[in-house]
Amino acid sequence: MSKLLTLIIILYTITSCQKKEQNFSDTMLEKLNIDTNEIPSQYGIDLYLKTDDNRIFLTNNNYLFTMYQKHYKKEFPTFKAFLTEILNNDYIINTPEIKNFIYDSSKLNSKINEEYAELGFEALFKKYASEISSGNIRLNKSLISEDEYLTVGYLFYINNFDISRDDYIGIDYVVRREKTFE
Repeated sequence: MSKLLTLIIILYTITSCQKKEQNFSDTMLEKLNIDTNEIPSQYGIDLYLKTDDNRIFLTNNNYLFTMYQKHYKKEFPTFKAFLTEILNNDYIINTPEIKNFIYDSSKLNSKINEEYAELGFEALFKKYASEISSGNIRLNKSLISEDEYLTVGYLFYINNFDISRDDYIGIDYVVRREKTFE
């Protein structure tokens, strides 16, 4: 009996110590990082964050840098440390501090969120994204209402896909996060 208990404790310890997969690698964080004396990062991708009132908001690293300087500089020693915490560790942003640093915000759309919970990401991906040419995947915006768009974008985002907008031809491309930073 004690051998079984020891085995259970060892297995629990091993599984509980496994590291959560990061949304952004150190290399990606370095590319998003902005030092105080430098020009803005060339990697101005959409970043989705959670707020303390259970909303998600869409922003980018340049706006986050300004927010960091105004509200979080005392809490985090560097902007990269701030990015690491909010992008990889689910740090919750205080709602009053984000008003001037967002593109868009909303609660998660319950219909899309339930679909994701029931069917999983793969089914959601197949429904809302389609390959248009070799290696190019587009977001099927015709299936997404305006109030669902942010939720779909967020769910792709947390599964390591970014949405890149081509305003000239009106297509939103779906890109694996690693490819975004090549």
